[in-house]
Amino acid sequence: MANASIEHPASSGNFQTKQSSEIDILRSQLINEDDQPLMSSEFFNKTQELLQVLVNDLMACDAKWTLFVATAFSYQYEHKLIPFPPKFAHEETGHDIDALVMVINDTPKLTVILDHIVEENFQELNKEVIELLYWVLITQNNPSLRLLDGQEVEAMLQSMGMKDLPLKPTFIFEIMAAQEFHSQQAFGKVNSVLPLRKGFYGHKLDTFYSIIHNGFTIAHCKGQETLMLSTDFLTTLHKSPCGTAWGYSLCGSLISCTALCEFAYDSAEDNTTPNSRDKAFDDFEIKDPKRVRMRYLLIYGSRLLQEKNHSKDAGKTEWYVRHKYTLAMTTYLLVLASIAVVNSGVSPPITSFIVQKLHGAYECLRKFLAT
Repeated sequence: MANASIEHPASSGNFQTKQSSEIDILRSQLINEDDQPLMSSEFFNKTQELLQVLVNDLMACDAKWTLFVATAFSYQYEHKLIPFPPKFAHEETGHDIDALVMVINDTPKLTVILDHIVEENFQELNKEVIELLYWVLITQNNPSLRLLDGQEVEAMLQSMGMKDLPLKPTFIFEIMAAQEFHSQQAFGKVNSVLPLRKGFYGHKLDTFYSIIHNGFTIAHCKGQETLMLSTDFLTTLHKSPCGTAWGYSLCGSLISCTALCEFAYDSAEDNTTPNSRDKAFDDFEIKDPKRVRMRYLLIYGSRLLQEKNHSKDAGKTEWYVRHKYTLAMTTYLLVLASIAVVNSGVSPPITSFIVQKLHGAYECLRKFLAT
């Protein structure tokens, strides 16, 4: 399971939160010779709050930001990017998605932002990027994500009567929502007398940001009248295609998500059927999505595979560059050989066969030289 916490200088045991006196010194350094502030105290305070959340759980911040970006890049962003950053929403013109995407594209790796804040390189920080990160990770921190460790993953699987998953996730996160959060309150009202069960849920990547913040609604199950869950993990995984995520994400630039959900089962309304793939598992049709809440998010990333392929491609390219002169001369000789064969007076079938082979070799070399 690749869900161990990632070491970062700022998250080591030696890291200590700045004391108030040290912060006052930093504030004084943000004044130029004309007593004009180089940055506002509000911006400075936001960088310090971002520092705390990034240090506490960098992977969880990365995952939540990645889900936000994936939804912003979706062609259905108007219906799925809920809540939408208010700075980019206007009553007259609607959602300014182009401006939002520009800020997202200007956002470096979160580790880079963390390094700049720790090293006090505030001049390297893009104000619009910090404002957007602050809104996603702090203003909208309820619900938040928390990276699970190995023992917690085992406990989660045991709650499903499982020893392991058929395909191990890259990371598993717990959904942390306060009791006063609206979807939590709605769930609490309907589950007081109904038995609680658990099942897996699968959907497209651009759906999960809204579900985390708004809970399950019929809108998330377009074309369906019920919410479909299953105790069969593989069935759910097939409903979760890979989607393009944030290119700098530590989770991977191409990821898929599934969720482990808790739901209040109403035998009078809901339906249970044996799973079509494996009769040992059950599929559930839940009529009221308010009776379902997401507890854990399982993320599958593909960055490691991409890096391996990139390494192999880089090695091939390097070999082509080193031998480009030899390949060029070989191509030139093949051209001359083709002309000589055509003018040699050899019988047409043999000539055609030789020319065909030489032409194939020439095309292959030409493509190599074009790289």
